[in-house]
Amino acid sequence: MICTILKQSATIEDLSLSNNFLHTDGTRMLVETLAENKTVKRLNISSNFLKDDGAQVVCSLLRLPTCYLEHRDLQDNFITDKSVECLVKALTPNLHLQELDLRKNEQLHLDLARINPGINVLYDEPHGKKRRKKTNGRSSEFINVQ
Repeated sequence: MICTILKQSATIEDLSLSNNFLHTDGTRMLVETLAENKTVKRLNISSNFLKDDGAQVVCSLLRLPTCYLEHRDLQDNFITDKSVECLVKALTPNLHLQELDLRKNEQLHLDLARINPGINVLYDEPHGKKRRKKTNGRSSEFINVQ
């Protein structure tokens, strides 16, 4: 139903599907629909059960030049290091994404130097939350987030 609405809508910019028990198949249907949608800028699919299979489906969307998402919330989806390489490859050429939230997943070992420096990446580390933030459009710095 939501995919039909997204295909017909030219005005939806924020889409929150948090806590909807979205699994890989549902994520695949959503990604196929969003690949054609140019209005959704913010997508919150936090607290679902994407796991690594669902995260890799999301990566396929992020790699598309037609992906206009600016903010993606993937918090609390049981994503592990198995998906990190896929995320890094998807985020490197992405020109539209501004923020990716990976907090409350496994302790991910992200090589942020390989990700577009214009993307704010939020993730957990053993001693607190970290965030990479853009500075001067080129370099990045890491700050603790409370």
